[in-house]
Amino acid sequence: MTTNRLNETKIEYAQDCRLFGMLGWGQLSQLNIPSAYQDKIMTILLADKIWSPSSKLINPNTGLPFIPEENVIVVPSDNNDKPVWTDKRSLDIFMEKVWTWNPITLEWENVPFELVKYLEDNWFTVYPNSNVLRTIQDRFTEKQKIESLGLKTVNHADVSSLSQIVKFMWDNWNGAILKSRKNWYDWHGQYFIKTRQDADKAWDQMKHFCDGSNWGLIIEQMVDLDCEVSIAVSKDRNYQIKNLEPIYNLHEWWLLRTSIYPAPIDPSLEDKIIMM
Repeated sequence: MTTNRLNETKIEYAQDCRLFGMLGWGQLSQLNIPSAYQDKIMTILLADKIWSPSSKLINPNTGLPFIPEENVIVVPSDNNDKPVWTDKRSLDIFMEKVWTWNPITLEWENVPFELVKYLEDNWFTVYPNSNVLRTIQDRFTEKQKIESLGLKTVNHADVSSLSQIVKFMWDNWNGAILKSRKNWYDWHGQYFIKTRQDADKAWDQMKHFCDGSNWGLIIEQMVDLDCEVSIAVSKDRNYQIKNLEPIYNLHEWWLLRTSIYPAPIDPSLEDKIIMM
């Protein structure tokens, strides 16, 4: 017997039911929860809002795949004015429901590093772990890690002044994108630069990221791609790797508009992507 009521923390699980905790409440968790349910896996969701995209799965009137309420436990924040990550009571309830022997995973890469480290320090196992999270949350350290593995990335540089931006533009004349090193996506915290005037405006708008108390800036060369192809890969604790077929992504004004699965690409290219 389970409950979604926040003030009831005692729950009993069916003997044949496994569970895992999820940090985040967006579209990716919305996709994960039905798959877990099909395999008799219960989801404990730490969510900012009771009617987040993923928690809507327990509402039969949304038009989404319906998951019985007892199979998704949503732990929202008591205080709507602050993130659920900072709500100590909600976090304690989440930890009590998951227990230390069940895994926790992340719904997106901007889950606070400090939260994951706190869970690990309290004997919880989080996948990916806090070291991975700290690397991928910073666009500059992420690219350094990729290059250390022998893979190529776009030309880029860590910048903290207008003169550094101008020098990068001189070496990469086809254009560049100035970005915050952390957080922001879908064109937020980013500025396209083609001319010196663009560089002046971009620095004026984003120099506060370099004030010492913020995340810093990275500049990346603009690349004119035919398309983007992505692939989802998973690795278990025994280092067994599984992947889905590649996904073909179409962008409009640098924002993802359409994804086609499986990707309509040459089989030889698909094999190359998988092996990478």
